[in-house]
Amino acid sequence: MKKSFKILLPLLALVLLAVFVLRPSPPPTVQQEPMSKQSIVQQLVNAYRQEGESDKLDDLLLQLSELDSSEAEKWRQILEYWKVTEKKMDIRLEQLPQGMDAGNGLCLIVLGYQLNPDGSMKEELIGRLETALSAADRYPQCRILCTGGGTASKNSKVTEADAMAQWLMEQGISESRLIVENQSLTTGQNAFLSYGILSEQYPEVTQIALISSDYHIPWAMLLFETQLLLSDSQIELVSHAAYPTGQRLSDAALLRYQANGLLELIRLNAETLAA
Repeated sequence: MKKSFKILLPLLALVLLAVFVLRPSPPPTVQQEPMSKQSIVQQLVNAYRQEGESDKLDDLLLQLSELDSSEAEKWRQILEYWKVTEKKMDIRLEQLPQGMDAGNGLCLIVLGYQLNPDGSMKEELIGRLETALSAADRYPQCRILCTGGGTASKNSKVTEADAMAQWLMEQGISESRLIVENQSLTTGQNAFLSYGILSEQYPEVTQIALISSDYHIPWAMLLFETQLLLSDSQIELVSHAAYPTGQRLSDAALLRYQANGLLELIRLNAETLAA
């Protein structure tokens, strides 16, 4: 028995050595990098699009607040306004309300529409311009910003904004009232570039009103309001007037366009800050 014990004792020691000494060490804990503000707001947009109101939105806003409380408050406002434009927005057809700035503090922003291949304007774009002309008659001192780039597949020399401005001048609008933004190709770029022109070159402008088609207004209003909020702008988005097409986007399509536009604005503003 003693002999067996003497044989087993070294074996037991080897087993204990293998278990407690030679076993592999656990991998070191990897410290997760905190998300950047841009990543958080991108996740906010995607979460709202997919889930609407949810605990995930509250958690993301809390994370953003810990990094930048001012930015978090802006995005709370943007999400609230998104809810309005997505579900409850009443569309004003054809005419702006009375009571806005009657001088040159008001700027009408007319959103472009894809041109025909030869560069001529489609009926819908002319309809938007007719709506803008009516608004300009009601507010004869206001400025008019035409926005839209080159979308004529067979005529690279013409842009939406230049064609729009030319049409308005042919109807009697003074060239001195017109502003042209002719680089943008999306609604997000419309908002970003139009704001840049107004803030840098027209400091007297304190109010803007959008002119577009009825189905486009909810998504355009959200993007322009977002750009103003992100820029800490003193300019106020006060109203809109819509050319009536009778078209309506599905709820899913409107959410998709709105979300994609917001993601584009996040990127454009981040690139500007980084430059």
